[in-house]
This record gives sequence, structure tokens and C-alpha cells, in this order.
Amino acid sequence: AHFARAVAGPDTDRIAVAIEHGEALQLGGDVDAARDVLLAAAADATRAGRATDLARAALALGGGLAGFEVPVRDDDQSGLLRRAEAALPADEVALRAAVRGRLALALEGSVSHAERIRLARDAVGMARRAGDPLIESAVLAAYCDAIAGPDYVAERAAAAGRIIDLT
Repeated sequence: AHFARAVAGPDTDRIAVAIEHGEALQLGGDVDAARDVLLAAAADATRAGRATDLARAALALGGGLAGFEVPVRDDDQSGLLRRAEAALPADEVALRAAVRGRLALALEGSVSHAERIRLARDAVGMARRAGDPLIESAVLAAYCDAIAGPDYVAERAAAAGRIIDLT
């Protein structure tokens, strides 16, 4: 209710507040309402040319920056993530890494396994260069998901160790 009132305020950054409202709804378990709010915020961010907010809204659809409960074959989310990745400025390395890591999850069943691994590895490298421990942990978790299976046990153990070190 507070977010709904805030978004109607005269001097409010409506896009930013809408994203926070969607995140709160998501965390509160109202996934359907969160989805509606976040999709609208993403559309507004796109129209306004606000790539960072577009990325934040797209990430929030899957549980926020560190969330990894991403619905499989969610074309809305994967489309927003792709648009955000293309629109983000080059200096937004950490956010670009988060978007790319989430794409590695969101594209399950839509692209090849090798493509998902490539996206996840790229995201890990970008996150390390950015020096953001939260984002690096999130993309390492996405990487572990992308390399699930018996062929990558050592890589997953190393990634898990790095997540623990970052924590």
C-alpha cells in the first residue's frame, strides 16, 4: 500500500518506485502482482531509455539480483534481459554480469547447453572484474546451474568455494 501511494506522489521517480514495489510483492509471495508491476516498470524504463532500470526490473522478475528461482521458458523475462544487456552502458560491468548470469538460467530449453555455459562463464569473468561480491556470488550460482551434471563436479566445487570465500 505504501509503494502504491508513493508511486502516485508528485516528485516520485515512478519507475524506480515501481521496481521496488514489484520486488516487495515478489518477496511477499504475490508473484502474479509482482510480475504485472515489474513488466509495466520494464516497459516504462524502455520507453524512457533507462537501461539500468530495465535491467533491475528484468532481474526482479526472477527473484532479484541474487535470486535464481527463474521460471523456465519465461519469454518475457529472457526478452527483457536481452534488451537490457544490449542497452546497458559499457561501464555497467557488474549489472551486465548479473544480467548475463540470469540469462544463462532463463534461457534453459531455449538455447544450447554450450551457449548457457558460455553466458555463465562470461558473467563470472565480468563479475570478478567488477569486484562486486554479491553479483559474483549470484553469477557463480548461475554458472553452477549451467554446468550441472557429473562432468563438472570439480568446477562446481571450486565455484562453491569461491562463493563461500566471497561470503
